[in-house]
Amino acid sequence: MGMDLMEGLEVIIDLPNRVIMAQEAGEKPLTVAASYRVGAIKTLEVITPPQWEPCVEAVVGQFPNVFAKNKLQCGKVDGVVRILGPDPKPQKQYRYPKVAEECLRQSISVLMEQGVLSEVCSPCNSPIWPVRKADGKTWRLTVDYRELNKVAPRMAPVVAKFQEIITAINAGAKWFSVLDLANAFFSIQVDKRDAYKLAFTFLDRQLTFSRLPQGFHNAPSICHKRVTQMWREMPQGHRIISYVDDILIATDTKKENLLLLAEVLKKIEDTGFLVNAQKAQIVKRKVTYLGVDLGVEGRSPNLQRVELISKLPVPGDVTALRSFLGLTGFSRDFVEGYAIIARPLYLLLRKNVEWMWGAEQQEAFVKLKKALLEAPALAFPKEGVPFRLQVLHTTEGISAVLSQDSGSGERAIAYGSRILSAVEQEFSLCEKEALALVWAISHWEYIIGLSPIILKSAHSPIKYILSGRVNEGKVSNPRIANWTLVLANREIAVNSKTPQSLAPYALLCTGAEHECPLPSEGPKMPQTPFQVLDLLKVQTLEDLEVWATDGSCYYVDGKPVAGYGAVRLADGKVLQGTVKPQSAQAAEIVAIAAVLEEANTEQSILIIMDSEWSLRALLEWMPVWLGRGMLTGDGKPVVYAKFLLHVWSLAKSRTGKTFLGKVKAHRKVNTKWSELNSRADQLAKEAARLGPEYLWEKSDSVSFPLGELQDQPAGLQTQDLKELQTADKEIQDLVRKGSWQS
Repeated sequence: MGMDLMEGLEVIIDLPNRVIMAQEAGEKPLTVAASYRVGAIKTLEVITPPQWEPCVEAVVGQFPNVFAKNKLQCGKVDGVVRILGPDPKPQKQYRYPKVAEECLRQSISVLMEQGVLSEVCSPCNSPIWPVRKADGKTWRLTVDYRELNKVAPRMAPVVAKFQEIITAINAGAKWFSVLDLANAFFSIQVDKRDAYKLAFTFLDRQLTFSRLPQGFHNAPSICHKRVTQMWREMPQGHRIISYVDDILIATDTKKENLLLLAEVLKKIEDTGFLVNAQKAQIVKRKVTYLGVDLGVEGRSPNLQRVELISKLPVPGDVTALRSFLGLTGFSRDFVEGYAIIARPLYLLLRKNVEWMWGAEQQEAFVKLKKALLEAPALAFPKEGVPFRLQVLHTTEGISAVLSQDSGSGERAIAYGSRILSAVEQEFSLCEKEALALVWAISHWEYIIGLSPIILKSAHSPIKYILSGRVNEGKVSNPRIANWTLVLANREIAVNSKTPQSLAPYALLCTGAEHECPLPSEGPKMPQTPFQVLDLLKVQTLEDLEVWATDGSCYYVDGKPVAGYGAVRLADGKVLQGTVKPQSAQAAEIVAIAAVLEEANTEQSILIIMDSEWSLRALLEWMPVWLGRGMLTGDGKPVVYAKFLLHVWSLAKSRTGKTFLGKVKAHRKVNTKWSELNSRADQLAKEAARLGPEYLWEKSDSVSFPLGELQDQPAGLQTQDLKELQTADKEIQDLVRKGSWQS
């Protein structure tokens, strides 16, 4: 009844896409909530070509068949594509406005005439959903392929990032042409063996696509790959930029643009694609491409988009705020310090944060609008010209501007910014300057490459980073090692002169010119008492007590149980027990502790395991955590700190060496190490079901290096170490650069 009432009031409620559309008298439909279009088919409309200037008409007139006659006409490209994976679960068709049926019927009829659609009897079915177009009269047909996307393997992404595409335009470009391929996806044929997976139902008929449909998650990559293949076959292909089905030709002169346009149209026609003449912007001094205005001065935010954003009301909830940040974030390259300005708004998007729009949020909202209205045009990067880099740091974030000398003055190429983590906020001014430098170079590596860099700074961050004093100051050893790698083989000169601002907001060097003081001598980072041993290179086991350890956690009758197991190679001695909290990671650490409590402290020991996490935690991450007082990067207590500290103390108290070795888990190949590891795994699984009398408790023979820690909140006890790793950027960096793969 409610749906019927809404339809009578000309209100569209899009339940699957969570969108409501209302139409006022004489006005276009208003989208009240953001919509995710799951794949749209256009209605039948005749395409009327614009009036070209004579020189353009002379070129396009040579290719009358390359332009689509209506919005549903599509080309046909050689070859077919497969849709791999199992069959998607069939979905029922949900209700939609009846007034849309006539438009849908026309669209489907035309597509069937072109061979894009055909009737089918398929075990698969995806629902359709019509969306009213901006004219308020016609409708688009959308198909919801979310179930198909769940089971179809995702292709490796081949579509370049938007920023990388835009900055690839050559700096001398003054003439531009933009071509939009008409129904490019529908020009690519689907293998007949897979077409049934694309089935949907309209009224009393089940239909399917013989061409690549929108809404299928691999469609953009497939289309982009086929389009870019055309340019690889052309001598001037490097002058052509494409993003899926949007093509840009950028040249220095008008004549070059016309000549290249003819080559591109010929290649499109030969390949089998069509062009939408209504959307074509041919041989212009200024065009709009991918939502950005391009011209002689460079790139700038699209004026219509900026005006739309400037008129948006204050967000009333999280959904509206996400929409606003999505719109402004698209143009963040044009806004100096975007992340710092927008921080109060992003705070409202955090989990379990009560919605409260205050003065800080209002100020950020107004600032972002103003920044976009005043955003400067950004220059296209020039090859062979040094880049200039200027950074700014505040208590909460870092900001940077990348620029070049244009010959008539310095021009900004891009702005970038990010928020500092809790650990980074504790850095000194010089350490923040070094962080900002490294981040900016990494962030814009796709623009800078190995070109020379002129750093505008009152600091001397490069000397600080390369000082070799990696164990001192607030910055950890692994982080400075990472910084050093980023700067390796780079030509960077420091210019300490205070520059002019390149944006409406001043981006100036902080502080007077000085040499960043090297960290004073202080306490060294704790050294790990463990050593890694490559099991493939072990020649003899003499004088080594060898153990295998493992932990296990699983559910029994809906409740978690956890246990540890260890076995000694020499005599088969077994150690077993249950563990609380119930976690596989906690059990793995406890297994190591049990072995260290049992083993002879004067004899060298080798403990093999299949947990890379446990290995790296003891070898690398514990020194970092100990340096912070067993706190994570965001200031929270390290989970399982008592277990980790106990293992650390046991190893420190030994006179014999403590070696750790890693073996791959659950290997079918029987080796001495894999058999021993499998035995430990079996023991851990058995131990998890033992009674409470087998619960492991630490021995009191050693003391914690930080003294007795307070018990952690119960909520933290259920976290896995993997969860802790995800929350700590420093640990993530270590994981990416790990050498313990086997």
